[in-house]
Amino acid sequence: MKSQFRVLSLTALIGVALVGCSPEPEQKAEAPTVRPVKTMVIGLENQNSIREFPARVLASKRAEMAFRVPGKVNSIQVKEGEEIKQGAVLATLDDTQFKLAVQENKATYNRLQADFKRAKELIKDNFISKKDYEQIRADLTRAKANYDSAKADLSYTKLLAPFDGYIAQRNIQNFEEVQEKQVVFSFQNLSQLELKINIPEKLVRQIREDSDGEETDIPVFAYFDTAREKPYPVVVSEISSKADSDTQTFEVTMQMDAPTDQNILPGMTGYVSADFSKIEGERTAILVPTTAVVSDNSLKSTVWVVADDKTVSPKQVEVSTMSGDKITILSGLEMGERIVTVGVPFLIEGMEVSLMPEIDQAQ
Repeated sequence: MKSQFRVLSLTALIGVALVGCSPEPEQKAEAPTVRPVKTMVIGLENQNSIREFPARVLASKRAEMAFRVPGKVNSIQVKEGEEIKQGAVLATLDDTQFKLAVQENKATYNRLQADFKRAKELIKDNFISKKDYEQIRADLTRAKANYDSAKADLSYTKLLAPFDGYIAQRNIQNFEEVQEKQVVFSFQNLSQLELKINIPEKLVRQIREDSDGEETDIPVFAYFDTAREKPYPVVVSEISSKADSDTQTFEVTMQMDAPTDQNILPGMTGYVSADFSKIEGERTAILVPTTAVVSDNSLKSTVWVVADDKTVSPKQVEVSTMSGDKITILSGLEMGERIVTVGVPFLIEGMEVSLMPEIDQAQ
């Protein structure tokens, strides 16, 4: 009996074990719709002719608003950060004295108009001298100027927006006494931004010697992230002709459209990179990892470029020599382009990818 019990027990245990180990139905793994890849941006680390400068951000259209007459603030009709349309009233002064001045000057002007009308009749019959006639006419002209000035001063008690924009800063309070030309608002239009950098004398001299009266094409990009992953094209508008007395650098002003994908405001800082290869001699070749370059069906060298919407597309390049794990690109890539460095064999044109964080991309 003991032996039979032992056999049944072992059989039962084996049966339980087999049931517990029975395979589950196979489940198909879903293919990821977005493939993670390692990437790099063609730019600062690839070209010796690239120069980088810290930049100050300003609004291209900006105005320091001030009343043109002194007085007591009667009303403030806007707030800081508020969007304002051109011609809107920003603030007003107490206009009581200005209205009185208009009335007084108007009365004087009307009286002298009547005097001059009579003088024109009297001078015909020589009832007044030529000198008296000219004096009355001069008085009328002066009264007209005073009347016009009084009306202008009255209009200056209203401060109007000179263009569409935003109130960046307010420097007054209600009932405060202000002086003429005292800045009371900082007003800005943020659709266009202005960047200012300072470049050394050597580069300015090279630019002018190379241009020889003709425009020199220097690709310039702005960055507002520390990783320099998002370049924004900018256009150089001015180069100062006088060096700063302390730093011996020249101020360069650039214009750019305000980014729509991030909030860049006047007063912030960024970086500007410029490609001086065209004025410093032959362009320095670009080095990329060998894993970034593959051959297409026609055996032409190709890299995969990541667009702003995170989709990829192939681009043919001209390659040269290899050195270690790097390959030289002679042409086909431009500064600011992002290319895939790892994961290339699995890409299809138009595929959406995700960018691996910098810490994960470290080799």
